[in-house]
Amino acid sequence: MIHKLAWRNLERNKWRSGLSIAGVSVAVALLVWTLAYMEGFVAELIRGATNTELGQVQVHLPEYVERPQIFHAWALDDEKRAQVEELEGVVAIAPRVRAFGIIGHEKRSLVAQVTGVVPEEEKKVSLVADALVQGEWFTKRVEGRTDAVIGVGLAKQLGIKAGDELVLLLEAADGSMGNELLHVLGVVETRNQKVDRSAVYMRLEDVQFVAAIDGEIHELAVRVADVLEADLVAQEIQSTLGEELKVRSWRQILPEISQMLDMTEKSDLVMYFMVYLIVAFGLFNSQRMSALERVREFGVMRALGVTPSQLGGVVFLETVWMTAIGAGIGVLVGGAVSYYHMVQGLDLSMFGDNVSFDMMGVSFSNTLKFQVTPRVLLRPVLFLMPVVFICGLYPAWLVSRLDITRSISGRT
Repeated sequence: MIHKLAWRNLERNKWRSGLSIAGVSVAVALLVWTLAYMEGFVAELIRGATNTELGQVQVHLPEYVERPQIFHAWALDDEKRAQVEELEGVVAIAPRVRAFGIIGHEKRSLVAQVTGVVPEEEKKVSLVADALVQGEWFTKRVEGRTDAVIGVGLAKQLGIKAGDELVLLLEAADGSMGNELLHVLGVVETRNQKVDRSAVYMRLEDVQFVAAIDGEIHELAVRVADVLEADLVAQEIQSTLGEELKVRSWRQILPEISQMLDMTEKSDLVMYFMVYLIVAFGLFNSQRMSALERVREFGVMRALGVTPSQLGGVVFLETVWMTAIGAGIGVLVGGAVSYYHMVQGLDLSMFGDNVSFDMMGVSFSNTLKFQVTPRVLLRPVLFLMPVVFICGLYPAWLVSRLDITRSISGRT
């Protein structure tokens, strides 16, 4: 009965009910769209930082973490490798060798970070191979030739292109100077500034030979199924490999991005509070005025046998119905617009002529793709629940305490 009465009262004043529903719809849709935007922004930031250079989890010697030196290398045996690959949450692993050296030609030279990789395994962990703008990734080895893939920024500074040759000099683990003539096989543009400006990729065995660390690596990069669960996977890997190695997730390697993620979570709460505070004032005022206009009607209902709790329930359900309808419309509209921007991306150039920017070493283009997840769709609705209780309980409580005689006579 109280459901029918509540619905009838909403239909009685369509303008007021419609405006209240519209207010909730706009608020929820705005929050869904904003959360999808922020999720897309943070996902792009994490992806740009971890999918090109770092990986979501890294394994090193503890000494290498404290002070990266070329002689801080270790051997990855087949047994430990298999154990790591079988862990839940691990998608792929890739061994790497890291070294710093000087690369250039007769006219110019620059400091570069040399990374030795196993080409097929690196493709499973990072997106570097997919970022080629010139040439190709490592395929078949040409006898007597040492291939390299370099960052686009490094290529521009040296004035070279795919097919050219460069000389590499670096300090080897035994104290000697390693040198090699490199054939530039390809050029990559990853939108990670560190990679694009200084990265030189070579086959793992080539760097091991030049650096005099045959059979050993500096780093094991791990790709995980869920980037937000990287800490848990890192703990499992640490337990598997033991304390002689140091396992870190991207949150530990890049604490500034982790802190930004935490700040985003807190700023979301502030945004909920501000938006829903405005919604609460509108709903509360609407329900309070609706209750005061129907004092005599409520008095007659009480005289006919409607209990105080049933009367209060009618008023409370009116708030619930309006909020539920508004929230449903808001989720549908906000989700639909966000999904469009997830597929097509949001063209940021509408806000200015040149809005490309860099943050924490990651370059963002003019188009940002949103992320639509259950969390994005449900959180605005969940945080709307307290607003329903605040705006519906107080008018319902007032109505349930009405005096029958005074209400019918219109004196209260």
